[in-house]
Amino acid sequence: FEAHLAEGASIGEDPTAFLRHALGFHLLDPAMGCGLFLQWAKEAMSARLIEVLETRGDGWPAASVAEGVAATALYGVDIQAEAVAAARRFLSSCEARHLRHANALLGIFRESGLPDRETWGAIDALLEAYASDLEHVPIFAAEREAFERRLRELSRRMRPLRNRLDAVLPRSLSHPKPLHWEVTFPEVFARRGGFDVVLGNPPFVRILRQERKEKRFLGRLFSFAEGNFDLYVCFVELAWRLVRPGGRIGLILPDGVLTQRYARRLRRTLLSSGTIEVIEEVTGGEHFDGASVHPLLLVVRKSAPLSNHRIRIRRQGAGEESGGEIELAQAEIGGGEETVIRIVPPPLLHFLR
Repeated sequence: FEAHLAEGASIGEDPTAFLRHALGFHLLDPAMGCGLFLQWAKEAMSARLIEVLETRGDGWPAASVAEGVAATALYGVDIQAEAVAAARRFLSSCEARHLRHANALLGIFRESGLPDRETWGAIDALLEAYASDLEHVPIFAAEREAFERRLRELSRRMRPLRNRLDAVLPRSLSHPKPLHWEVTFPEVFARRGGFDVVLGNPPFVRILRQERKEKRFLGRLFSFAEGNFDLYVCFVELAWRLVRPGGRIGLILPDGVLTQRYARRLRRTLLSSGTIEVIEEVTGGEHFDGASVHPLLLVVRKSAPLSNHRIRIRRQGAGEESGGEIELAQAEIGGGEETVIRIVPPPLLHFLR
């Protein structure tokens, strides 16, 4: 978000144009629960934007800025209807359309080749017809009402094409409520080519517990999924697809993402095509005390790494004397099929040093 605000410096002194640019930033939590991460993002983004606007001398009321961030920038999805209802209460300024009750993993992307080129050609033609509406970032209440009206109109015209996408899905899935991302949130892809940030804490569920048909279908949709994979692998690939070039994903994941065989395609892609900025092990941290898995935070930028890029690897609550943070050149890790990353416990790391 800081980099996005800096890009707006070239706009000049026009306060409306700058705010329109600032609110053209899109952040997604694809497994949002009751929306706690989105609420944190709203507070952090609003506070920083208000600081920048005050520095510029733009006279926007703080409350309207925070409302604009919630109404324009934040998106979330969850499979539990109760969680979505709670998120909508929690984020009352957020557009209800942005907080969806759906299965985030069950959606058709054009890269899959499903159902056919004709369908995607018709979708593109409709999106092109509404391009000027989709690219416009509404900042005033009247603008937002008009914008949402046009989107509802587009959604009605898109319904037969959505039905074609739905028809590709097996009818017997346990959680069939699909979400076709490019059709559901067309403004995000029209403006920026994807979300600027995808963050969250996706579910950790070994696919052994999933229904066989669902496992087969997820295997068709997600190339990272192999063997008895964990559901979080699909969420990482989903985030990678949805984030724009140059955007970032920030996810809480089990540490098996660094070592497990079923996550090897994921590691290969992130190491070769992404810039891994932070790996933070949080086992024993105050927020994860008693967790049955060892969680870590993974932050990756969707851009090829520079040859001298170094990954920051750290442990929460570990001091410098016990190896709390180290840096490792990403190029030294390699990106082969069998690459694994193991974080050495600080006492052993201290001994080895």
